[in-house]
Amino acid sequence: MPLELSIHCGGRVVNYHVTMVDAFHHNLPLTDDVSLMTSLNGSANHPASYDAIPTQPLVDATIRSYRRRWPVLVLLCGNVLLLNLNWVFFSPISDVVMCYYHKSNFWANAVSMCYMIAYVILVGPAAWLLQRAGLRVCMIIATASIAIGAWIKFAGTDPQYFWLIISGQLVASIANAIEWSAPSLFSSVWFPPHQRATVTAILGSACVQGGALLSYVLGTQIVHSDDTLAVCADNSTVTSDQYASWSNEIYHRLFYYQLGHSIFATLMFVVTLCAFPEAPPTAPSASKQLMNKMESSVGEWLRLVFSHVHFPMFVVAFSINITVNSAIIVLLNEIVLFTFPGHQVDVGYMGAVVLLMGGVCVFIVGKCLDWTKTYYLSSVIICGLGVVSVALFSAAVQFQEHISVVYVAVALLGATLTPFQGVAYEYAIEMTYPLPEGTSAGIMNMASQVLSIAVIVGMGVLISNRWVFAANWMLTGLTFLCAVLIAFVRPDLKRQKLDYVKPDADHI
Repeated sequence: MPLELSIHCGGRVVNYHVTMVDAFHHNLPLTDDVSLMTSLNGSANHPASYDAIPTQPLVDATIRSYRRRWPVLVLLCGNVLLLNLNWVFFSPISDVVMCYYHKSNFWANAVSMCYMIAYVILVGPAAWLLQRAGLRVCMIIATASIAIGAWIKFAGTDPQYFWLIISGQLVASIANAIEWSAPSLFSSVWFPPHQRATVTAILGSACVQGGALLSYVLGTQIVHSDDTLAVCADNSTVTSDQYASWSNEIYHRLFYYQLGHSIFATLMFVVTLCAFPEAPPTAPSASKQLMNKMESSVGEWLRLVFSHVHFPMFVVAFSINITVNSAIIVLLNEIVLFTFPGHQVDVGYMGAVVLLMGGVCVFIVGKCLDWTKTYYLSSVIICGLGVVSVALFSAAVQFQEHISVVYVAVALLGATLTPFQGVAYEYAIEMTYPLPEGTSAGIMNMASQVLSIAVIVGMGVLISNRWVFAANWMLTGLTFLCAVLIAFVRPDLKRQKLDYVKPDADHI
């Protein structure tokens, strides 16, 4: 809806129309229905010749949040957990996958990279679908794609059908394009301003870590064999009968692991279809209420995005953080086993430690952000500590310290790298408002997926050539670059200026 203003100029009244995007460019106070003194050549204190009076108030008093937002949050958390369990389904057991399916480390990592490749292709349609169809339709599509993909992968349990594993992962990756853009949109649709940062952190980061955590714990405990190191070593001298016995054991373990995953995915689809609601009838904040009234073209949104000098720099910093985090999660098994061979179970525990620490710290940072709104300070501190933790991890692996030191390093990785993701989504919305939440998240995630693919492939090449230490220090350098970039991002927090209206009934 364009903003309609009556302009008093020299005793005459001239109707003036301006889009919402233009209004934000000129910093018009859109939340007041009293006279607004504005001027193209003057200022608020010294206007030139215009008295601009909105013909109608843009924000009314019908702002309310609903109790049912909490069970809806729980349901969406389950969906995000399932999505990310599926994302790194084979990463914790990549050594077993390479030997069982007779594939290189590139193809073992390609199972996870399917999500990243598909996201780059589908992010545009997914953002459009979230805006037009709403969260309910999108969540049904997402859970259906995960369930279908899980059953296709289950059909690929036999070592001759690895192509079904890739096919099933590609089908499931449709959900990734939708759900990765959904956390900030969901929090703004259902939650008031003082809870948004926490909810976005839970969905956008804590549940992501939780899903990967389940994969590391379940995968390494279910799909393993005491004979894997002996059977799959490069210089292995095992007989065909010994390999057949090992392969048969892995087949049965993988069969039940994938069957359980497929059944769980199907149940989540049914629950989502029956229980996930439409958007609430009233907005929980003034900023969301105003955004619901806005209609602007794609060109106007793009003009808004590129008018922010800080946002492109912030996207690069965010992409680096996501890339380093993703590379460690996907390649942790190969990195640790290079220095500590035979410690497959420890890799599972390390993955659980890094992801559990990340989930806990994301929640803590989200709550602090809701109270303080210190986006810049939080980002600088988190990214600075991230440099220290990645450097410690690289040193612990290179100098082959006791494996307990590696446990400490990965715990610090989770505590310092992951929380930035929860801060970043809300920070980006603040600096790009009134750009739709799914659009800003989609731009950030698309850039991060492109960089993640390049870095993971590059690290895979280095690791296959036994240059693991060089790969680790490359991650340290990227993390340092992220910290430097984020120090120069000082945007105007636009959404906060509108959210001065408190809900009439905020049911905790």
